Amino acid sequence: MGRTVSVQPFDHSRFDWYPAGLGGPGQVQRSDGSPRPALRTPLNIFGVHYGGAGASWLDFGDTANELRGIELNHARPTGKPNEYNSANDSASETWEYAGPFEAAHSSGNNATVWGHLVIYGLETLTEDQAQALIRGVRRARAQCVTAGYITPGHQVLPHQLLPGARTSCPGPLWTNRWWWAQIVAPLTPADFDQPTPLPTPTPITPPTTEDDEMQTAIAAIYQPIPGLISQGMNKSFVLLPGGDVRHASGPDAGYATAVKLPVILIGGVEHYNQCIELDAVWRSKQA
Repeated sequence: MGRTVSVQPFDHSRFDWYPAGLGGPGQVQRSDGSPRPALRTPLNIFGVHYGGAGASWLDFGDTANELRGIELNHARPTGKPNEYNSANDSASETWEYAGPFEAAHSSGNNATVWGHLVIYGLETLTEDQAQALIRGVRRARAQCVTAGYITPGHQVLPHQLLPGARTSCPGPLWTNRWWWAQIVAPLTPADFDQPTPLPTPTPITPPTTEDDEMQTAIAAIYQPIPGLISQGMNKSFVLLPGGDVRHASGPDAGYATAVKLPVILIGGVEHYNQCIELDAVWRSKQA
């Protein structure tokens, strides 16, 4: 028990930062050196924590040193080594802490709640800082789901709402309801570092106004018409029974179907009967 696994889902493992002592990164131990038991995963609750305001041991910009500072200057001196299960930094990267072993983040909840640390020690955050941290929390949730550490339908709770907790943790990420709403929102493919599916194309709506119909018909006049065999076509288009718009040329020439359109008539009115006659001739030749 307490021995770390070789495969973990986060961007960084314990071996990237955990300090010497208490078994080092290869063992997850209590303060007395005894191994911490493995969690009975998947858990149903993902608990969110933060480092607290004005923590002098935080080393912003160097996450490995920040985590070592948390472990050596806070967790171990208070009898809570391996205090959290995972963490994320202001670059949205995720870090393994105790991993899938019982941590010490919230008394009475350590066996049933995954404890995740958001590494910041400020009471005020800019929107950009908050968004980077939120992105990291959501990535950690997704990675825990992928690894089977938490259930896909898990609940996300702030430390202060865990049973028996008396704390203001996780600070502004909780008190700012817009930020918290983003933290707890359902996971998306982007949280799993997968491309976001392209939206389904919107079907093209057929023309509904007279102007749109006219523009469509005019465009058809100037497009090449496959099968047109007339010579010296006069660009007269007429509407035949059934809704076909056809091009009509001289009485001895052929014609071709242009496009299917709503009931509309542009040009070539004088050739209407002639075109019907050509249509009859053409159909008789196809028989």
